[in-house]
Amino acid sequence: MKAFLILLAAAVFVPVLARASEPAAPKAAAGLVRAAPVLKPAVTVEGDLIRLGDLFDNVEKGADVPVAYAPKPGRQVVLELDQLWSIARAQRLQWRPRSRFERIVVSRASRTIGGKEIKAEVVRQLEDHGFEGDAWIQLDRRNPMFHLPKNLPEGFRLADFQYDTNRGIFTAVLHAPADAPVLVTAISGKVERVVSVPVLKRRVEPGDVIRKEDIGWLKLRERQVKRTILTSADSLIGQTPRRPFAAGKPVRRSDVEAQRLVEKGKLVRMIFRTSFMELTTRGRAIESGSNGDVVKVMNLKSKKVVEASVAGPGFVVINGTRQLSLNPLPPAAVAHNPPPPAKAKE
Repeated sequence: MKAFLILLAAAVFVPVLARASEPAAPKAAAGLVRAAPVLKPAVTVEGDLIRLGDLFDNVEKGADVPVAYAPKPGRQVVLELDQLWSIARAQRLQWRPRSRFERIVVSRASRTIGGKEIKAEVVRQLEDHGFEGDAWIQLDRRNPMFHLPKNLPEGFRLADFQYDTNRGIFTAVLHAPADAPVLVTAISGKVERVVSVPVLKRRVEPGDVIRKEDIGWLKLRERQVKRTILTSADSLIGQTPRRPFAAGKPVRRSDVEAQRLVEKGKLVRMIFRTSFMELTTRGRAIESGSNGDVVKVMNLKSKKVVEASVAGPGFVVINGTRQLSLNPLPPAAVAHNPPPPAKAKE
């Protein structure tokens, strides 16, 4: 029994002593530990190829080795676990996935040409064709977005530009880059002139007088501007809305009217005016009116109704032809200007 225990102890300690007597590896002695390769969550590449170092961190050798084709510019591809396993084995990469859901999204960087840039170039082409003013442009291809490789020169050109003024359409061929293009595609669309119309900057109530500082401008396509819409600021200044009017909307002629200087039912000053005299009395407006309007007014003394021209806030003017509708003139006023004597007959 004692001999058996001695043999067992020797079997246990001999391997330990053997391992202890082995020389340590140089890197371990220096305290350096090699980091295991780690899969990146996502990556963006610029070229045509995906390389090993694009997919994994801590790749000591072969990081520049191509392992797959990159997607088209502006596109992306997802590499699943089985594909990643194949790549790692083929490159003898000591990679161990953390779970069975490991994957990586690879995107391809690109230089883009969008609708905004194309429309700006169309505007320049239209100017060369004699188009004046602002233009509204609608491309037949809605919201176009072309992706080109990142390493290509910037810029493009529209070749064979044609503009039909009668139909309001254009056609062209897009070349990108401008020299040695890799993208050649047809571009077409509609063109319409843009008109600026006055709008109110604030909400205006009836009775509010519209002033110059109340007016802003809104750009509309020419066909959107109906004949009833006011197109000049002068046609709004000094007017008042017939009903509450919101800001930012085109104004029709029927939406506004001249400021009312005489209100129906209110007292007014009536002025009877001729070339040689002027009489004043009080009256009551039968109708409302703006500057220059002819309204009916009742003379408070004679109770007669006459027609008078609105001349200012709260007063109207009656010309000499309407003098009989007022109170009779004083005898002195009549005698002051007697009629000329009749000529004697020969």
